[in-house]
Amino acid sequence: MTNIWIELIQLLFNFKKQRGFTLVELLVVVLLFSALSIIALPNYVNQVEKARVAEAKVNLGVLNRSQQAYYFEKATFADDMSDLGTNLSISNGLYNYSIVTPITNTEVHHLAEPILKYAGDLKIMTSAVFRVENAFLYTVCESNTIGVTPAIVNGTPITCTNGQIIQ
Repeated sequence: MTNIWIELIQLLFNFKKQRGFTLVELLVVVLLFSALSIIALPNYVNQVEKARVAEAKVNLGVLNRSQQAYYFEKATFADDMSDLGTNLSISNGLYNYSIVTPITNTEVHHLAEPILKYAGDLKIMTSAVFRVENAFLYTVCESNTIGVTPAIVNGTPITCTNGQIIQ
């Protein structure tokens, strides 16, 4: 029984002499973290950009639906953001939102331009609501190139010049 205690004490004493990590162990850990960072960082950046685009897409959808509701009440589209009764301000988050003139009785267009801080990183987006007979069609278009404003053209089918339809 005493031999076990002596061996345990010797083991603990020898264990205290081995403090810290060796240089090789530290390098292995640093290399593992570097490899994980190289793999994860592009995915993170991609997800951040998708979230930024989703903000504009959702807000343009809100504007489109608000225009439809406004048309049901007033028999015309709104030409001022404050008339729509939404919580969206002209500048909301990453984008500045506006109603593009001229507005006709059959269509209205909206523009989402990135704020100055993100103008070189985010694409311009547009949306439109079309009144066709007794129904509404709406679409959202994202520019193909940063800084270029896409245009939505009413037709069969609805097209987007300088961009692509995303909704």
